[in-house]
Order: sequence, then structure tokens, then C-alpha cells
Amino acid sequence: MLSRVPPPTQHAIRTLEGLSWLDIGAHLEMLESMRSEVGPIEFVSLTRAASLGMMKGSMLRTTAVAGVRVFGRAAILKVLPRGWRLMVRGCGHFRVRRHPELNVTEVALAEMPLIVAASEGAKLATAGMLAASCDLAGVPGRVQVDRPGTDATTFVFHVSIHGEPRQRDPAGDRPPPVSSEIGD
Repeated sequence: MLSRVPPPTQHAIRTLEGLSWLDIGAHLEMLESMRSEVGPIEFVSLTRAASLGMMKGSMLRTTAVAGVRVFGRAAILKVLPRGWRLMVRGCGHFRVRRHPELNVTEVALAEMPLIVAASEGAKLATAGMLAASCDLAGVPGRVQVDRPGTDATTFVFHVSIHGEPRQRDPAGDRPPPVSSEIGD
């Protein structure tokens, strides 16, 4: 998939050191390349799997599972703002608002740089990350990419979490599937 990424960006990705930050322009080129190569549905699946893989090996998993047990199924979404600040810098912040009457949590990624807010790849990768958060917490959910935000620097998602927390498969390596919807 990197074949569509310009050679200087490929070099930047390949030579990045472990704890270094990838330039946002290079990151967006990579996301857009992947999205155009595989299409939006498969792209969300890929980013979901990659996000889940990163989360499983971190303290986020313990926090997510404990949060769900103590505070309920939507707790995974309550920790998003803190987790986002640990993983990403200078790329906006999450606002999370629960709508219990609709059984929906609205998640807005706001105050992003315009270059990020204009990226369909960034929007769909965020949807994949939200779906992975549900997977990590072991709760059935659905992520819908919603209308544009209130301004040009905001993405809005609606996350529905329903039912009781799921059981992990016996091998412990894959959660049961969670449906993800992509819409306007």
C-alpha cells in the first residue's frame, strides 16, 4: 500500500524511530493512500484491527476492562479524551456526550488542524479506532460517522453500545465482531 505514498514520505515512515512522532502530513498521506487502495469499508476494518492491536498491548486494555466493570458499558468512551492526549499531539481533542434516551454516545473530535479535518482517511481511521475501543472493552457497539461537525475542524460520530459485555473467545485473541456503519 505504500506504493502510492511519495518516496520522501515512505522514507520518513521507514526511518522513524520508536518513540518519534510522524509528521502529520506524512501520516495523512499514508492514511489516504491506504484508503484509496482498499476502499472505505476495508480501510475502517484495517484501522480497527491496527488500533485494537496497539491497545491490547498497553495499559488501555486494563483500564478499559476495569472501567466497564465499575462504570458500565459506555465507560470506554469516557476515557477517550485522556487516551487521545497520550497517543496524539496537536490534533484536536475529544468531547464525549451521552444521550441515554437514544442509547447513543456522541463523540466529537474537535479543534483539529484544517489539514486533518479535511482528510477522509483521518475521519475513517478515527471511526476504526472507536470501533476498536468497543472491541477492547468487550461490549457490542456500532460506530456511525455522522454529519460534519459544527465547524470545519470537527468530526462527529455516534456510538451505540448495547447489551451485556461480551465474552471473549476461548483463545482470548479475538473479540466477537462488532458492526461498524459508515454513513453521512
